[in-house]
Amino acid sequence: MESSDLRDGYLADQRASARSTALLAGVVAIVVFPLWTVFDRIVLPRGARFIGPRIGFEIAIALAWIALRSTRIGRRWPEHAAFVLVALPEVAIAWMIPRTGDHIEPYLLGLSITIYASAFVIVWRWQLTTLLVVVTGALVAMFCVQADERITAAQITTAIFYLGTAGAISVVGQIYRHRTGWLKYVTETELGEERQRNSVLVEELNQLSRQDPLTGIGNRRAWEERVVSEMLRTERYGGSLSVILCDLDEFKAVNDTLGHAAGDRVLRAAAALLLDRVRETDFVARFGGDEFCVLCPDTTLEVAQVLADAIVQRARGYEWPDGLHLSISVGVAQAQPAETDPSAVVQRADAAMYEAKRSRKALSASDL
Repeated sequence: MESSDLRDGYLADQRASARSTALLAGVVAIVVFPLWTVFDRIVLPRGARFIGPRIGFEIAIALAWIALRSTRIGRRWPEHAAFVLVALPEVAIAWMIPRTGDHIEPYLLGLSITIYASAFVIVWRWQLTTLLVVVTGALVAMFCVQADERITAAQITTAIFYLGTAGAISVVGQIYRHRTGWLKYVTETELGEERQRNSVLVEELNQLSRQDPLTGIGNRRAWEERVVSEMLRTERYGGSLSVILCDLDEFKAVNDTLGHAAGDRVLRAAAALLLDRVRETDFVARFGGDEFCVLCPDTTLEVAQVLADAIVQRARGYEWPDGLHLSISVGVAQAQPAETDPSAVVQRADAAMYEAKRSRKALSASDL
């Protein structure tokens, strides 16, 4: 996979994670933020004046959470909506800080907790945590400059310590998590692709192990598996099953006279002849040497004989390679209702085929 595709996939996963983790953090904010009103009333002499702003920001946080949860906004811009949701409590607390007098530390702690949460609870890009730290610091500075209350040097130092510590730890932690998350995503993606490639290779090897390399049709292994499968199906659901075995007449003379390359061409032509003549439900395989076999599901002996005769007639007028004129001897047999050994029907078809070759009748059928 291209590096750009990997990064796009990772960012897509991160956006989805940002939405789900920010929704969780939003639930905590919706529950905890108004509860701080109790702390305001107990600690601050004029804490009641924070009730109105807290209610207003509580409504704004709830609306941001609903927007993040909605399909249109939350799925299209999850990180933007998550940032707004996390930033709203920072705006509210930054406004309160200049009005807390000597009780600034608990509110600075509230700002720090939100920053920590953006790094260790919410999964998003580390740049957003950095932006949150910068925005929070700017808001605190702006509200402190505009406030009527005097901010002492000790309070300014305390604010810088709280925000600086929280910001440094959170940004470094988020960068570390982003890097480890990226490496994990790349590793898992590569492993997934490798498993997929291995699966494809196994399937190809499995197919090749059941395919005759010369003719491209099924080999002896594929034939034996298919016969067993069809006999079990016939036994369970009823019906009939027939087998056609074909042998090229005088094939040895082709190899002896024209060479094995010509013999290979003849075998490929025979396979093509059979594939072209049989039905879609039939299965063609190379039984071995110059012998081919056709498995005919749901086919009686009489119908299989008609198909076998058509194969014989087609072979006589076929355009064989190297201008040859070849014929095919065919044997046909039908599986018996109580028959459980797949080799039995094949043996009867094989015996019928050799009877056809011996008698030069081209076609013979087993009536057993």
